[in-house]
Amino acid sequence: MDYDVLFYTSCMKRLIAACDKAPCKRLQTATQLGSKIKNLAAWHIALRMAWPAITKVLELENRVIADVRCAKVAVGIERYRLNEGHLLADLQMLVGDYTEEVPVDPFTGKGLIYKRQEHQYVVYSVGADLADDGGDEDYDIAMTVYLSR
Repeated sequence: MDYDVLFYTSCMKRLIAACDKAPCKRLQTATQLGSKIKNLAAWHIALRMAWPAITKVLELENRVIADVRCAKVAVGIERYRLNEGHLLADLQMLVGDYTEEVPVDPFTGKGLIYKRQEHQYVVYSVGADLADDGGDEDYDIAMTVYLSR
C-alpha cells in the first residue's frame, strides 16, 4: 500500500475517533490535521483538496449547534423573566428549574456567554474565530432579545 493511502487512512481514523468527542474537540482535531496536510508534498492532492471542505462542514455543524443552544437559553431566560419579573444575573440561575446545565459553546467547550444591556440582552458563542466580539451578530453567533420599554 502506498504512503498516500496510509496517510489518508490515518487522518480519517483520527477524525472518526474525534467524532465521539465534544464538538469543539472535533473541530480542533480537523484543524490540527489540516495544518499538517497543508505542509504535505504536492502529490497528496486529493487530501489537500478535500480537507478544507471537511473542516468547513464541522464548522457549520458547530454553528448550528451554537444557534440552537443560544435559542434554548434565550427561551429559558424569557421563562425566568416572566416568572420572576426581572432578568437573571447570570446563566447559572437557569440551572435547575429551566435547564439541567449551562449550555456549552461548541467552539470553545466553555459556557455560552450572556450579557445584559439596558433594553436588551444577548446570548452568544464566540464562533469559529474564537474571538469574543461582545455578542456582535456580525462576528459572533448571537441571539439578541430586545425588551419592550
